[in-house]
Amino acid sequence: LSGLRNRIGSNVALVDDGYMTKWGDWNSLKRKGFPGDPDAVMKGLADEIRSNGMKPGLWLAPYAADKGSDVVRSHPDWIVRNDAGRP
Repeated sequence: LSGLRNRIGSNVALVDDGYMTKWGDWNSLKRKGFPGDPDAVMKGLADEIRSNGMKPGLWLAPYAADKGSDVVRSHPDWIVRNDAGRP
């Protein structure tokens, strides 16, 4: 990471789209790319980023959620709908 930081001139390392199981479930991790306890995995990644003099960041799209996501199933009232009731 430190070599990358010097090459691109940024002090932020962002975990980009694709880490979560579904859009909307921002606190979930795909097991294939992030095996182990999700909290420990992300803490370890953030600690490694910090140890290389960078700030950890996390990609989010707070107004987007997949139809099959946990957040849509748990909170259907959070979904913006048109006049016909469609998301």
